[in-house]
Amino acid sequence: MSLALPTPAARRAALPALLLAAALALAAPPAGADEHGDAAARAHELWKEAAGLHIEGDYEAAIGLYRRALEIHATARIHNYLGWSLSELGRYAEAAKHSRAAIALDPDYPNAYNDLGAYLIEQGKPVEAEPWLREATRMDGYCCTHFAYYQLGRSLLLQSRIGEARGALQTALMIHPSYQPAIRLLAEMRERGLQGS
Repeated sequence: MSLALPTPAARRAALPALLLAAALALAAPPAGADEHGDAAARAHELWKEAAGLHIEGDYEAAIGLYRRALEIHATARIHNYLGWSLSELGRYAEAAKHSRAAIALDPDYPNAYNDLGAYLIEQGKPVEAEPWLREATRMDGYCCTHFAYYQLGRSLLLQSRIGEARGALQTALMIHPSYQPAIRLLAEMRERGLQGS
């Protein structure tokens, strides 16, 4: 299938910097300290600094800080954000490894499931992506379930499961009616006559 899927730049536009900025403002440092001082708090500060660099588009610098934070105190969030910065540079296999590490540390962290699915799609593995994305759609407390339904739609479309893909994209729009990536992909499907059953 030769349907053009959104570029990394288009996906960046789908997750506004304001959303990340809000997450940074609300994120409290994790509890816990070790015998060498407050490692969790220091790692959290590095994560915030790295996320700021990510917002500015300095992915290499962000990656360096995320790696330092992981050395101090590994968390699912830090692994996941490191993966996100790596993905912005097209390093999807490495990004996927960090999503898997995030899931191993915290199986209840929904962002990692969604992101892992997205990275697998970028690697040309839509079948492998599907179960991770389905899990993300079912997770309680996920603020951005429409992201997971959108990615699931992409996965199904690449598997030529047109009707199911359309259903997933429509579900994304039921959750977030103005979500532009889903709107654009559905429009492109219509323009190409991809109706499915």
